[in-house]
Amino acid sequence: MKAAIVIAKNTFRELIRDRILYLILVFAVLLVFLSVVLGQLSYAEQMRITLDLGLAGVELSVLILSIFIGGTLVFRELEKRTVLTLLTRPLTRGQFLFGKFLGLFSIIFTGLICLGLVLLLVLCGIGWKYQYQFPLILLGFLYQGAVLISITMVFGNIVRPVLSIALTIGVFLIGRSMDSLLYFAEKSQSVVFEKFAWTVQYLFPNFERFNWKGFAGQESFLSIGDLFLSSFYFLIWITILQSAANLLFRRKEFV
Repeated sequence: MKAAIVIAKNTFRELIRDRILYLILVFAVLLVFLSVVLGQLSYAEQMRITLDLGLAGVELSVLILSIFIGGTLVFRELEKRTVLTLLTRPLTRGQFLFGKFLGLFSIIFTGLICLGLVLLLVLCGIGWKYQYQFPLILLGFLYQGAVLISITMVFGNIVRPVLSIALTIGVFLIGRSMDSLLYFAEKSQSVVFEKFAWTVQYLFPNFERFNWKGFAGQESFLSIGDLFLSSFYFLIWITILQSAANLLFRRKEFV
């Protein structure tokens, strides 16, 4: 674990100097302030529009960081051949891969905290009353980001970055449509379609389990039991995906 933490720190330092990171964060901040401008167009719904668009901007930045930076995370080390030097030291492939995951996860966590604070200040500035759901909604974004990083790591061991990113986006879209797919499967009269839908839910992570934006501005939120189950579901998928990425990386030949 100590070796993985060293890799994570180096990855964090490397990514924190990446210009793309700051472009994405600036884009998200602009979306937050744009939400204020658009909210003013409708006085009755100003708070709701600002809150919804602001959260959408924060979530979008997390998704972009997770998919596009995660898709090239390991490939860059392979392309620069630095991985060959690192693996000659007392460092296993599993520690290297997990360290890269922790490094990008730390970047996303830091960016999420910063964007969340910006959005919170903006909302409080227009008279929004703080609600306990706010940090839990951000936690859902963090869960999504971590799962997406793990997915890109799995695909990154099989295909090149462009295809890895495309496949990850495809998995994400399927995961966000999972509830709708299951709903239509229950309403349909097709046994084949119903079996297909129930098979898909076990093959792909259901990202709707972490999509809690709909609770923004409401008095209610997930129950403690549902929050625990969603967190447990998150840990299961992280374990599965990281194990798969580790297995593929261990079998990978460096030439």
